[in-house]
Amino acid sequence: MILWCRIAGGMLALLLVSCQSVPTMVPRRDADPVAAQLRGVTFLVTHQNEGGSWGKCATRRPRGVMIGSPMTLTTFEMATTALAAAALLEPSQNDYTAMVALERALDWLLATPLAERASAEVFCETWGHAYRIDFLARVLADQRFAAKWEKVRQVIRGDIACFRQVQSAEGGYAYYDFDHTLSMPTGAQSTSFITSTVIQALVRAKKAGEEIPDGALAQAVRALWSMRSPEGTFAYSFGHRWHPKAPICRPQGASARTSGCLLALRDTGEIKDEKVWVFEAQRQLAWFREYYQYLLAAYARPIPHEAYYANAGYFVFYGHNGAAELAERLGGEKGREFAAWQAAEIAALQAEDGEWMDFPLYGYGPYYGTAFALLSLQADARTMKAGKPSSRPGLDGMAGK
Repeated sequence: MILWCRIAGGMLALLLVSCQSVPTMVPRRDADPVAAQLRGVTFLVTHQNEGGSWGKCATRRPRGVMIGSPMTLTTFEMATTALAAAALLEPSQNDYTAMVALERALDWLLATPLAERASAEVFCETWGHAYRIDFLARVLADQRFAAKWEKVRQVIRGDIACFRQVQSAEGGYAYYDFDHTLSMPTGAQSTSFITSTVIQALVRAKKAGEEIPDGALAQAVRALWSMRSPEGTFAYSFGHRWHPKAPICRPQGASARTSGCLLALRDTGEIKDEKVWVFEAQRQLAWFREYYQYLLAAYARPIPHEAYYANAGYFVFYGHNGAAELAERLGGEKGREFAAWQAAEIAALQAEDGEWMDFPLYGYGPYYGTAFALLSLQADARTMKAGKPSSRPGLDGMAGK
């Protein structure tokens, strides 16, 4: 009896420690997306690290996602800071405090080397490279930072070179490789969403005038196509392509990543037919909205893939961001309708202190979540204002080519 009480008490203690890191989700249905943006910007500006970055390793959870070694935490900080900085680009045009925070973040991103591969099986630096390239390519379109363009290009080129070292054998990208045998990843764990994220970063860099190694984009696109399911979704990973009816590959489990995959194929010219593009974009946005409850069921859950259809908490705002960009590119009545719905949903998830957090990723969740939410709300606002098809911000009319 005493032993059983000790075991039960220990399990209860672990449960309480885990729950302390998970926010209580109370949707605020009267939330205003415009006011939510202002609170979100204030949260980022007031929670920036002294050196200019966002996030830190601070968790009370008994276990977290596999990181291989502490070097992965540097990757998380790099990716989080790049996302937060990208989210401040637009508000910094009229907000002095946002501009100061943005300049500090840019200096940190230009001065901080990215950690090397954490272990043979873990190389989360893929996220850091992708989001730093994406942000710095946006900087090349902003005349305010013209004096730093030379250094920006140097860093972008270094990140692009690193991509060739982590590109998998089949052309895709991943952040785990549990079958590690070679210097490059085997590809067994390549995922559609990280592959599409890398493609979009490389395309943005190419539009900014940077040279992409021969074959890098073509191989990544081929890998992404291979993960396309007959149903029109994208399989979670290279291995999942053999199981298109698996829950995580159905629209209910894939809606958070299909938007980004479609954008990657559109930006590389793989989807040329306008009617096909409109059909695919509209169908994906309809799926995202129809099956949103399954994505929301994963919100703030501390264990990955524990929700229905194997959704994970960190799918939520990543998915919102991709859907927001897709709706902006689609434009028109369908785009405006989706953007209005999505903006209200995102605003409803904001915490009282102005943050958004979908997953307790060590100490980085509130900052990348807030960045994704702000980027999504900004895209939704542009869509509702324009009401017509739009190019992705930063892909056309790039300065400093």
